Amino acid sequence: NWAEKRIAILYQGLGKFYSAWYEVERDRAAKTVALMSHGGLPVPVEDLAVRAFFYLERSVQRDPKNFSALNDFALACADLSDLPPERSGDRKEEFAQRAQSNWTRSLAIEPRQQRARYNLAALTADQGKIEEAIAQLVEALKYRNWQNEPNPLRTKDVHYNLACYRSKLGATRETQKMEWQSVLNAAAADLEKACERYESEERVRKQTLDTLIDDCKSGGDLEWLNTKRPDAVEAAKQKLQ
Repeated sequence: NWAEKRIAILYQGLGKFYSAWYEVERDRAAKTVALMSHGGLPVPVEDLAVRAFFYLERSVQRDPKNFSALNDFALACADLSDLPPERSGDRKEEFAQRAQSNWTRSLAIEPRQQRARYNLAALTADQGKIEEAIAQLVEALKYRNWQNEPNPLRTKDVHYNLACYRSKLGATRETQKMEWQSVLNAAAADLEKACERYESEERVRKQTLDTLIDDCKSGGDLEWLNTKRPDAVEAAKQKLQ
């Protein structure tokens, strides 16, 4: 007999739990075929993503104006779009489109947030629309709240992705004989903001450092920036150590 919004909150909590669990186990299982134990039964890691989708879909059905639940549901849709066809029902494009539409809905409800723009920028960048992705993140930095309140580490994530996208744009501009120095300077500045005063637990800081190192390798998002401004990249690494 509970009100729909209270049920929606419970569904959202369950969905976020399975979504977070999936993210951890997905990374752990990257090199092996892993099985989880749930209620004494073996469960493939991908089932965690399916469960997250199940609960979050019901959450937004019961409270379609909860913009944070829409963000969570969009992430669950994106996770399903990345699953093998046999697990996603060969609906990759459908789930990707649902992710985009739900982040867009979230942004329409609460335009003063960073999270929906951050994720929409990632989708846009994957489509090769780098300048549009940069514009999304620049707009995101006009607001303080990640969702309902400020989250300094997530703001640093926005700056980090900006550095990555600008590095890609700079490489393209140089190839096309266009002006690229201003893009290089902006990318270096964003990387500095992403890594300075990185107040987090040691595990998170190490993960960020490992990501930075990988992105600077050949084919990585920051390869061009590392080639042009190795001093800026090295300074960023030092801030994370």
